Amino acid sequence: MKKIIFVCLALCFTFTISAFGDYVKGIDYNANYKKKSADMADTLHIEFITTRPPAATAERIVQEQLREYGRKSSGKNIIGSAWFSVSGAEGPFSKIRFSDNLASYVWINRTGRVVSFSTYMSWLKQDRDRRRAAARKKAST
Repeated sequence: MKKIIFVCLALCFTFTISAFGDYVKGIDYNANYKKKSADMADTLHIEFITTRPPAATAERIVQEQLREYGRKSSGKNIIGSAWFSVSGAEGPFSKIRFSDNLASYVWINRTGRVVSFSTYMSWLKQDRDRRRAAARKKAST
């Protein structure tokens, strides 16, 4: 029993330290999650305040937050992007571009993965084609 409690405390402490790491570096951000209608993907805006992080750091934080919100969401895809405001939490915000000029990442609930927006669009087209083919096959039998 003591081992279980110790492991739980160690995991909580590790998670707290990893989340605290971005705060120590001076990266202050808000996660703004918005639910959309059932046929649309939800959105997650990571809003950086007063300090613009390097693109690689913003990219990592967006991907981490997408994984966290994706695991907690109710079976929906989530489109995530990073925004920056010099004037604080009230905005105005400008979008942060990641490596390879990417602007958004997407949590695909069915696969449990975070992918670039262009990969997501390709996946949606393939999924639509698979569904149409299955419907045609079912109608012909």
